Amino acid sequence: MTAFLKRQSVRLAGAALGCAIGAAGALELAGRSPAIAQGTQSEAEAAATLMARGHATYRQKHKRYTSNVNALKKAFDIPTVSGYSVSIRTTTRSAYHYFVPSDRTKTAFVSAVFLEESEPTRGGAESVWIVCESNNPQNHKAADPSYVRGSMRCNPLTTQKAIWTGNDE
Repeated sequence: MTAFLKRQSVRLAGAALGCAIGAAGALELAGRSPAIAQGTQSEAEAAATLMARGHATYRQKHKRYTSNVNALKKAFDIPTVSGYSVSIRTTTRSAYHYFVPSDRTKTAFVSAVFLEESEPTRGGAESVWIVCESNNPQNHKAADPSYVRGSMRCNPLTTQKAIWTGNDE
């Protein structure tokens, strides 16, 4: 799949995720507004999913991950979620996106993008991603998911919310 098609897929997915959070959220996830005003947990989950999808596309195009939150948000029309701080941690083979609420009654999210170990039949390694939500309300980073021997898993302190393994193309 070309980078253009993946970028379009990310935008369409954002609009679809927006439907789950209401008409106002759909407009904002479609890129019509730079910020989400309410900052609900479902909006944070949607933004974490968009961040993972966008970062996978970024990695395919640039052959590296980035820790620049604003560059990803701008490139992939990822909305700002009020009441959540966002940070990124990268390694040579992965990127972790942390969505941490300022309100202790909300849950944190982490999305991660991993470089597949080896996929020579697809013309090189591609990225896969996962989104996890903390099991309990907290205002600190959710525990990192893992990728071992081709298998992604959320940490036991979190619950899987979304996953993409590249098999749905």
